[in-house]
Amino acid sequence: MIRPGAGLLVVFLALGSAFSAPAARKNPAEVRALWVECEGSNDTLSSKKKIDELIERARAARVNLLYVQLLRHNRAWFNSRLADSSPYRAFLRKEQTDPLLYLLARAHQAGIQVHAWLNVFRIGKDRNAPILRQLGADAVTRDGTGR
Repeated sequence: MIRPGAGLLVVFLALGSAFSAPAARKNPAEVRALWVECEGSNDTLSSKKKIDELIERARAARVNLLYVQLLRHNRAWFNSRLADSSPYRAFLRKEQTDPLLYLLARAHQAGIQVHAWLNVFRIGKDRNAPILRQLGADAVTRDGTGR
């Protein structure tokens, strides 16, 4: 009997191995990782040039794992029906490629593993977010004071 959620686990496992760089799968002796913001002071996912700079800095520091933010303040750097995917569409228009596919290709060429990081905590401030309209306000976790 298949338990609820087992199918989702299989999807996550399959995606995890699909996004792992071949060289990084060999269990490196030391994991050297960076958390990478999609926007902010570096605007990392704003252009191919910025992604190339990220990969070069990571290689120079012997980083073998990147946690890359792909969702921030309900803005998505991937195609989404539930979040504002205008950053994804802007990159696609400007660079003629998908930002995540470009990042994955460059990272894998460098032997660097990539994991998606989705910052969903702040979605609760956008009461009109499509995902909240679809799932309901109870989908957001609140602290003891209701925030």
